[in-house]
Amino acid sequence: MIEFQDALKKSRAYNLIKHDIDTGNLSHAYMVISPDVFAVQNLFRLIACAVYCKDACTTCPVCKKVLNGNHADVKFINEDGKKIKVEDVAALIEDTETKPFESDNKLYFVNSADKMNPAAQNKLLKTLEEPQKAVSIFLGVGSESAILDTVKSRTKKITLDRFSADDIKAALISSGVAVGNATIAAACADGMLWRAKEISSNSAFSETFDRAIFILNNLKKSSDVASFLNDKTLDKDNLPVFLDALSIVLRDMIAAKTDKNLIMSKHKEWEIETLSKGFSLDALSNILYLVNEERKKLSFYVGSTGVVENLLLGILEVKYKCQ
Repeated sequence: MIEFQDALKKSRAYNLIKHDIDTGNLSHAYMVISPDVFAVQNLFRLIACAVYCKDACTTCPVCKKVLNGNHADVKFINEDGKKIKVEDVAALIEDTETKPFESDNKLYFVNSADKMNPAAQNKLLKTLEEPQKAVSIFLGVGSESAILDTVKSRTKKITLDRFSADDIKAALISSGVAVGNATIAAACADGMLWRAKEISSNSAFSETFDRAIFILNNLKKSSDVASFLNDKTLDKDNLPVFLDALSIVLRDMIAAKTDKNLIMSKHKEWEIETLSKGFSLDALSNILYLVNEERKKLSFYVGSTGVVENLLLGILEVKYKCQ
């Protein structure tokens, strides 16, 4: 089973490599670039299936063998995302020097390849320069800057683009996630599959989303701020998630005033529309900006209580000034 399979099959990265497979032009080395390690891992599994199964069905005996890690000619390396040592690369190189055992291709998928130090990368360089016949090496990279130019120049670079909210939502729903949770997760994922998976599996996130609506609805005056400072939803551990949820609520409130078709949280559409009537469009835009500014402060280790207090007072001030 490959998670987010349909979304991955629609990706530009998959289709570029699939075209190479179908036309018999599979390169000896690819560098797939994405900060979403989870998405790259699943893309690699899908590509491995596509090499041996035209439809990459993931259910036939060959695909199952690949996905179960039992195909002798497929190696998934560093799936735990740790540092890759020179000896790890040496083992890979030694394996490439043997002929395929079960097929015509030998595939090596190196996850988090940007965690190879320069010595390990230089060790791999000769294999990339003079590859064995039928060997293809795929490097998953979060940041190009960590890869030597000599390595980059010997690979075919492909970027795995971020996924649309609609594709993420559809994938989550098809995997059994409730529509409401899938909608929220897709909206908050910023196009990242790992983030969508994390949010959708967090049972508390839906409650946090509801709490964001409640606070916007009940924050009427400055004396109300104190009553929310001890809210568990706004404590140090939960505040980043709350800010994500609040951002989605605010964006949907803006959509309610401009184009209702753009509302992501369809399961909360009536509440969003009702809530938006108490805010001007300028106020919502400025509050969304304020949320982003307060989020930045967290990365600079500003105390969460100060961030919450400043945020709530700021919401009241903006709402009053932008009536």
